[in-house]
Amino acid sequence: METPKIKINGKEYIMQEPSARVWRELTKLESADDDVDKFSKVIEVVYGKQGITADMALDMPISDLMPSALQAMSYINSLVNEKLEKMVPNVRPEKAKD
Repeated sequence: METPKIKINGKEYIMQEPSARVWRELTKLESADDDVDKFSKVIEVVYGKQGITADMALDMPISDLMPSALQAMSYINSLVNEKLEKMVPNVRPEKAKD
């Protein structure tokens, strides 16, 4: 999966490698209602080290805000899942013998 990017006021930001703190904050937000405030907060959590605030995220086109937030969350989940799969490979049940 390609590293997420956003554009705010003509400037592009590329998501940096997320920390455990970002993961913790996103897991708290996952249970929140899907609304503009949630998605702008996700952008702040993910891009905050680059100076992006939830208020700045509200300057994004509405057609980009939700998809960008969901892409960032999906990307972070994929990073974690990829590591877990390497640590604990999927165990396939044996086929029943006839």
